Amino acid sequence: MKQRNVTIKFLAQKAGVSFSTVAKALNDDPTININTRKRIQSIAKEYNYTPNILAKGLRSRRTMAIGVILNDLQSPFYSEIYKAIGDLLNQKGYTMFLADSNYNVERERKNILTMISQGVEGLIISSVSENSSNIDLLIKEEVYTVFIDNLPTKCPLCCVYVDHEAAASLALSHLINRGHTDILLLNGPEHLPSSQRYLSGYKETLELHNIPFRENLVKHNPISIEATADQMGRILKGEDSVKKDQF
Repeated sequence: MKQRNVTIKFLAQKAGVSFSTVAKALNDDPTININTRKRIQSIAKEYNYTPNILAKGLRSRRTMAIGVILNDLQSPFYSEIYKAIGDLLNQKGYTMFLADSNYNVERERKNILTMISQGVEGLIISSVSENSSNIDLLIKEEVYTVFIDNLPTKCPLCCVYVDHEAAASLALSHLINRGHTDILLLNGPEHLPSSQRYLSGYKETLELHNIPFRENLVKHNPISIEATADQMGRILKGEDSVKKDQF
């Protein structure tokens, strides 16, 4: 039987197993039950499955490819991250597959599935949210994953994480210790966990120093240098609800 564009995803759906099980079975991995291996191999033969170039590396479980999935490749924050990752991977002889999820759960899922089907050895990901359903997908598919700027809530996973509360507290304490009490917080989007933690650290530090919290001194902006600069410009020109003489 002939079948176009037969992928590991297609075989996994036909066999009712995970991507990783199909990949291991096709490489005759002894950790997979012999009957399951034969069944998957039979399905692959039936549909004339031919592995792509990267997938051939799965025989040794080495494709020398790492997937990197971030939320906004145009962001200065993320661009510095993927450039640094790319430089290091290149030094070690690895190839980087890069994708942008744009804070969209479905797009993130598609990126993950595409990279798994391409045989990446692992993923570095800044997840759309810390309780994203895609975290379960990564666990199910047994993908080696490192989360960056995220602290997944569902189970203990490997992550590189900034303590946003502590960072906000340090910055605020520095200003308070120099006699300032009216301190403006220019924060990121309200829905982001990092923004929520910055706000938490800000509030807790104000309370610690017996300074009342004023909601009008907190501004939420898109993650953009331009948007933040525009907000500051409006404040300094007196065009915002917060005036420059209020902080």
